[in-house]
Amino acid sequence: MYLNDESKELKDIAIDESDVGPIVAALQMVFLDSLLQASQEIREYQIHTLCPIQLHEGILKSDTTNTYINSWYHNGFSTHGLIDNYIYQYGIDLDSIGNNQYKYKSKIGINYMALASELKKLPFVLDATSSSCIGDGSQIEIIDNTSDYIHLIYSYGWGDCPAGCIKRHYWEIGVYGSGIVELIAESGNNLP
Repeated sequence: MYLNDESKELKDIAIDESDVGPIVAALQMVFLDSLLQASQEIREYQIHTLCPIQLHEGILKSDTTNTYINSWYHNGFSTHGLIDNYIYQYGIDLDSIGNNQYKYKSKIGINYMALASELKKLPFVLDATSSSCIGDGSQIEIIDNTSDYIHLIYSYGWGDCPAGCIKRHYWEIGVYGSGIVELIAESGNNLP
């Protein structure tokens, strides 16, 4: 369930920097703390967030004879006002991947699910989706955050992760605005 403000953000294409800043700061603190011997496991197993590709590309289907899509593919602009606004605002390029499908991608991370939703409203776009991840792996989940505290859970997955990790180990971490990083709990399967 989402609050009204949160559900609005799900539809925004741009990612609000105020949402990103505290998370980046927390991850920087976790990284600095990971230089300590006590955090050897995080370095050894390369705990990281999943699927940065989801912030940088999507797939759309359109008739290959459509002049807007052809112009975008060949010239870098579409001559359609809304699409050109997205192209210029988010730096979106288009590549053909065959069968009336195109991969659209940006250099900056944006909400591709919201962009796909907007593109699907255009009569000449047959379908649009965000790129999806294949498989499973290590993850970072934000449990809670305030202006001076972020609660994270890092998980390391292994064992047939392309189909969905069979085993998983967790580290629950609190990052304080003062720079203190606290290991709250550790659980899950024994590390390999």
